[in-house]
Amino acid sequence: MKPPLSIRHVTDEERAALETGLRSHEAFTVRRCQIVLASAEGQKPSQIATTLHCAPQTVRNVIHAFDARGLACVRHGSNVPLRVEPVLNAEKREQ
Repeated sequence: MKPPLSIRHVTDEERAALETGLRSHEAFTVRRCQIVLASAEGQKPSQIATTLHCAPQTVRNVIHAFDARGLACVRHGSNVPLRVEPVLNAEKREQ
């Protein structure tokens, strides 16, 4: 059986930034900070999901994002798609 998923060690500067993020006006930032701090305290993803009323997969996604990008994962990114393909391409326009 695999060990429970948890984040890497959180530095003092990161912890301070996460605790500041708990007071953010954006719910996205607050929720992500809550998840990262709970994981840093040693809670399992299923426990965090139950406490915060979200899906366990959401918690796992945040943990993976924090491990990959650090504090940048707590800020909400752009909603603009990376690629946009037209619905009516040349073939469909001909029809």
